[in-house]
Amino acid sequence: MKPKRTLMFSFKGLNNKIQRLLDANPIISGDSPITGMQCGVLSYLKIQSKDKEVFQKDIEDEFQIRRSTATGILQLMEKNGLIQREAVNYDARLKKIIITEQGCETYEKVETRMQTIEGKLTQNLTNDEVENLFYLMDKIAKDI
Repeated sequence: MKPKRTLMFSFKGLNNKIQRLLDANPIISGDSPITGMQCGVLSYLKIQSKDKEVFQKDIEDEFQIRRSTATGILQLMEKNGLIQREAVNYDARLKKIIITEQGCETYEKVETRMQTIEGKLTQNLTNDEVENLFYLMDKIAKDI
């Protein structure tokens, strides 16, 4: 008898496949490959920083990660020259995150890679199916 499928293991399996796609041909920035999460953060920063200042809390909220995880990601990105953190004059506790020139150059590679992977994920889906999938994922996420 075949075991019953569960959403949690189906999501986990899909996540593993996506991670393997991201890791298959790593993007090198400086001397280091950047992770899939760093790709996402870099893309988020590039888009959001056009209209507003971006802080660590914004990244935690966007990617639904813990503060310690965000700290580690941002520290590594800063060490690799992709970002810098700069104090703001209105609150000594806050540091806005700024993409460096190297980060902007890396972003171009990241964006191309992300479009390719997104294309693979959606190639057999209609626009309505993609919208329904987002709707269902948001609905599930809201309850957990």
